[in-house]
Amino acid sequence: MKPAPIILRLTAGLIDVFIFSSLPLIFLLKLSSAFDIPSVMDALLSFVMIVIFGSFILTLLNTFLTSAIGGSIGKLITGLSVVDSSGKTIKFPRALFRNFVGYTISGVFLNAGFIWILIDPGHRAWHDLASDTWVTLTRPSRQIFGAAFALILLGLNVYLVVQIFSRVSNNISFYQEVGQDIYQETQNLIPTPTPRLTI
Repeated sequence: MKPAPIILRLTAGLIDVFIFSSLPLIFLLKLSSAFDIPSVMDALLSFVMIVIFGSFILTLLNTFLTSAIGGSIGKLITGLSVVDSSGKTIKFPRALFRNFVGYTISGVFLNAGFIWILIDPGHRAWHDLASDTWVTLTRPSRQIFGAAFALILLGLNVYLVVQIFSRVSNNISFYQEVGQDIYQETQNLIPTPTPRLTI
């Protein structure tokens, strides 16, 4: 079985990462625009919820796509497919194991499992080895489209980060005031020790 080129796997991975990161960045943009405590708390709650539940939902979506049509969003856009050793699309339980357990294994030790594709002759990461899957190029015509899409998502993420820093720097006095208020409140919660009298 011919493995997918490393550059395409990298492009597909970047697309998935940029999609994952753009959602929290959108809510951070909302947080950076807050001018009062209630709006800060509302935006902060939205940010925490999207980080916790959004990543879980996107991982489930990619698991479903992998089992139904062969890959995560990034892989489908770049023309890659996740298959078993016979070249068939994997079933949902194996895709679930690959995307939850396998990706966790690959992320251990500074993402060494993802870097493993540079060493493995079949360009397989640890999550591929753990789930006995292969990533192959099934639609070569999508390579250019995938690269363009990755660049567009990169541009979107950079734009969001620049906007967040710009808004925070324009509103820095408000955030300093909020920080001081939080510090004062935490100091009020710490009990003052009562001196012991010795006779």
